[in-house]
Amino acid sequence: MKQGHRISWSEASSAFTCPKKAEYSYDAGLRPVVAAPALEYGTAIHEALAHMLIEDSWSDDCLAEAKHAFTAIFREAREKGMEASGRYSLEDLEKMGLIHLEQFHAWAKGLQVRTLGVELYLTRRIEKGLVYSGQIDWVYSYRQWGRRIVVIVDHKTPARAYSDAFIANDGQLTGYQFLMEGDEAKERIPELEGATLMVGYNQFIKRKPGSTRANAKGPEHVPPSPVSRSVEQMEEFITFVKAANQLRRMPGFRFAGHGFAAHCDMCDFRELCITGEMPDTLVAKQKAA
Repeated sequence: MKQGHRISWSEASSAFTCPKKAEYSYDAGLRPVVAAPALEYGTAIHEALAHMLIEDSWSDDCLAEAKHAFTAIFREAREKGMEASGRYSLEDLEKMGLIHLEQFHAWAKGLQVRTLGVELYLTRRIEKGLVYSGQIDWVYSYRQWGRRIVVIVDHKTPARAYSDAFIANDGQLTGYQFLMEGDEAKERIPELEGATLMVGYNQFIKRKPGSTRANAKGPEHVPPSPVSRSVEQMEEFITFVKAANQLRRMPGFRFAGHGFAAHCDMCDFRELCITGEMPDTLVAKQKAA
């Protein structure tokens, strides 16, 4: 087992955007009692996709089981008190999820790919006392012009598609490639030997289903368009994570105010941050025994 502080992309990036958010999330381990609908939607989609990908079967029965899993997870969140917010009703989100799963199933059915990993948690040492960690949603491989291509995929559920420029420079995807180039990944996935690594987003665009507008597109699945990371990008990523780790360890970090590089996004910790008092909407995560 690798020793040292484990840092993820989300912790590293929050160290620069909002020190208080990093403190509440990663030092105090706080989370909302009831998650926001958008977050629960993403969780339900991820788990339903994982079901399909682990089965590695594109039968109609597998799709039906994935849809059932999505519906069960989303309805359980509703029973716990999740309420609608933003532009979509809970019924809209549930319909969207089923449409997204159908779209993904139709796309994946025609692929000649091999799944190498689903919900793959990996770690890799950056330097003494610092280990980078992350959980990769999906890893698949295919052959092209005699080469084996391995694609590292992150599932996303945005309101609009990410630009190609953003995907080409996203630090989270760079971190996933960094993990897949490490010894732990190579030991667990022999197919990585000699393969070309690429990264990409599997996007499920949230749009209201059943709109009567002539130009309405409805929910949309945007498959991965894989790209590679350069040596320079990997070096910049490592430098960024080291700097974030140093910042997190600085005396007085947690008292550093609302942020360095971003305006307050009015996150789940806003009441605690403003008043200093713990609201009943937050609860501390239980640590594993």
